[in-house]
Amino acid sequence: MKLMKKIKQRLRGEPAPRDSGSSVDSPISKPRTRSTPVHLMSTSPQRANSQRAARPVAVKPVAPPSHPMLPPASQTRARSYGMSPVPHGMQALASFHASVEFGPWSNFRSGVPELNEIRTAGAWPDGAALGRGHGQPYLQPQYAQAIANKTKTVEGRPGVGWAASVAVGDWVTFKISGSGGRKLVCRVRRVRRYASFRAMLVDVGVAACLPPLAAADGASQVMDLDAAVATYHAFGTMSGETYAELEQRAGAIAIDVEPLA
Repeated sequence: MKLMKKIKQRLRGEPAPRDSGSSVDSPISKPRTRSTPVHLMSTSPQRANSQRAARPVAVKPVAPPSHPMLPPASQTRARSYGMSPVPHGMQALASFHASVEFGPWSNFRSGVPELNEIRTAGAWPDGAALGRGHGQPYLQPQYAQAIANKTKTVEGRPGVGWAASVAVGDWVTFKISGSGGRKLVCRVRRVRRYASFRAMLVDVGVAACLPPLAAADGASQVMDLDAAVATYHAFGTMSGETYAELEQRAGAIAIDVEPLA
C-alpha cells in the first residue's frame, strides 16, 4: 500500500516523503566516507622529529693516501673494502725507519743538547770558565766520526780565520760535510802553534791528527810523515786556497778537541 501511495504522489507531482530507513527513494546511493587508517594518519611534529633523529647518518669514508709500494690495482681494491692500501706491517716498518737511523750515523751524537745545558749553567762541568763559540767550520765525515769516538784528538788547521783566535775553554761547532746538516760540538782543551804542518805532525804525532786507516786486508795502518803532510797540504778552503798556500803566511795550529757527547 505504501508503494502504491508513493507512485500516485509522484504521478501528481508531489514529493514523496523521505524515508531514512529505505534506499529505494534514490537510485544512486551517496558515497560513503572512508575513514583514514590510524597507521596512515599524519605524524605529530614530536614523533617526526624523533623519527628523523633516529635515522642513521651516512658518513662518506675518506680514502687513505696511496702508497708507492703497492700497485694501483691493489690500492683500489683495498679502498673498495674500506681498508688502508698500506698493509699494517708496512706501516709499522715505515714508522720504524723514520725513528731509527742506520749506517755510520746510527749512534752518532752531536753534543748540541749538552752544549745548551753547559751554556745555561755558565761554566764547564768541571767548573772551568766557559769561553766563546766558533762556528761553523766544515769537517769531513770520516774525521767527525773519529773525533766522536775519540780516536782523533787533534784538529790541525792553518792559522787563519776562527783558528787564529781560538783559545782553551772555547767550543767549536763543526758542520759535517755531506751528512745532511749534522753537527759536532767539541771543547777546546789545548792550542799549539807551529810554523808548518810538518812541524805540527812531528810534535803532536800523525796518529793523533790522522787516525789509522783501514787497509784493504782489514789491518790498520798509520800514515807515514810525508803522506800525512801531503794530506794536509791538499785540503782546500771555501776561498779556494789550499792548506799549503795558507801555511806559507799563517803557519799551522794544533787544536786538542774533546766531543761533548
